[in-house]
Amino acid sequence: MHLVVMQAIDNHKNGRIVAYIYLRRETNDILECALREFVENNTESALNVKTVIVDNDYREISGVKKVLPDVHVHLCHTHVKRLFSRKVKGEEQSSKLTKILNDMWLSASAEEFDRHYNALSAVASPTFLEYFDQYWKNIQSAWVLYVRAESLSLGVRSTNHVESHNDKIKKVVTRTSTLADCVRELLRLHFTREFEQS
Repeated sequence: MHLVVMQAIDNHKNGRIVAYIYLRRETNDILECALREFVENNTESALNVKTVIVDNDYREISGVKKVLPDVHVHLCHTHVKRLFSRKVKGEEQSSKLTKILNDMWLSASAEEFDRHYNALSAVASPTFLEYFDQYWKNIQSAWVLYVRAESLSLGVRSTNHVESHNDKIKKVVTRTSTLADCVRELLRLHFTREFEQS
């Protein structure tokens, strides 16, 4: 089974686990149903959600947009950088492209983004430019700093909080653990962590 960990960031920038969800399969319908179940059982808190940070999983993004249509969806900066570095590997001027993409992410205005895009167009191969135009150019609100700054995120730009918690989970839960053992260990980990942060 797949484990989905949902975490909220408190006003001290601490990650607080708000849900563990076991899924038999990670399909669009199942992810959306799990998210809807969470929202329906936490309606007051769900109304306060302003921004959701996800990695580049389109199933998660689709589910979030359907269930929480008014929230801003941001892509984890670490995942974006990793994706870009994989995509530029075959490019003739990969180091220049990497620099331009990083500058693009840090754009402080639409005009600055457009300048970087023109530089990208001059350096990238037609294949890379087509990829960029199709998947990245029109979703600036998800990954470009000047647009992301308009939505509340408390300065959090990555899913590192969740990744750190996932590492702790892997230390107490194994592939051979029963579901009951997994739940027991997750609760133990959760309450220990909550106690430490109080």
